[in-house]
Amino acid sequence: MLVVFSASAALTEQQAKQLYQDKNYNELITQIDNNASQKVVKYKVHAYVKQKEFEQAVDLIESRIKAFDANNKAGLSKEWLMKGDVHAQQAMDASIFTASSYAEDCLNAYKTAHKLQPDDLVTNKSLIGFYMGAPSFVGGDTDKAYELAQLLEKNFPYEGGMTVFHSLKSLDEIEKAESKLQALLTDYPKNHEIALQAVYFYQQQEWFEKNQQLLNQSITWLKPEDEEQHHDWFLVHYYHAKNSIELKTDLDKALASIKTFQQGPTTLTEAFEQWPVLREAQILLLMGEKQQAITLAKQARSASEDKKLRKKAKRLIKKGRI
Repeated sequence: MLVVFSASAALTEQQAKQLYQDKNYNELITQIDNNASQKVVKYKVHAYVKQKEFEQAVDLIESRIKAFDANNKAGLSKEWLMKGDVHAQQAMDASIFTASSYAEDCLNAYKTAHKLQPDDLVTNKSLIGFYMGAPSFVGGDTDKAYELAQLLEKNFPYEGGMTVFHSLKSLDEIEKAESKLQALLTDYPKNHEIALQAVYFYQQQEWFEKNQQLLNQSITWLKPEDEEQHHDWFLVHYYHAKNSIELKTDLDKALASIKTFQQGPTTLTEAFEQWPVLREAQILLLMGEKQQAITLAKQARSASEDKKLRKKAKRLIKKGRI
């Protein structure tokens, strides 16, 4: 869908968002003034990044930083944070020879943003995320991440608590991470975001029985009113089906779960390619419905280019014919 707005008037945040969703990146770059509000100019920056015009994005932000009111520390912090985000994308897009330089630029920008606004949630999460995810030779530091996460938890118990959990995981403190996770599940009952993080954690540790117990509870929780949490709700159902297949248990519930997931928003389900179809086939095979399972496996295999999926589908078809 092509959306055209009048060039004579400045774009509103909603108009900029619409153009971005429609991937009209050139339109955004042309229509948004460099001095627009942060809520609007971020879409121009995002457009540059999408087109891999990183230097233009950096130049834009640096010109804004030079002209910014030095007394407006909160606003200035957001500019530096935006700069760090661009450098992070640069690093991911760069060759191994230049990625480290961009990663260092990213860290310096995040540290500057944090210095200007040390108690801000988003700024802390960005800096902590860098320390947790980046290699040590460009500034990654899991101990620093954990220290900052503990400080963050004092002002933001929920977000900080989640960050502490992730920090403990990155430190390979498995027992402490599980203990923190259990505390979060107790303090924030029926929370799909926490449940989903627990599912990932249990899956990584291959604690399938413990995972099944949580998943069987999670699928009974009501769909959250907040649309931002809908993806987590649907994902819990997908992983319930997957874990049930692993354990060959709760198959009726698993079949209902995978069908629920398939009704989710396409922005979510498309990312899973043909795996939901194959999961349904796997469940049906375990239930003894061989012909239905074979039909779905063939459907998934013919529509997919995923080598792992195609291999599993082929194996299922062969097994179903026995």
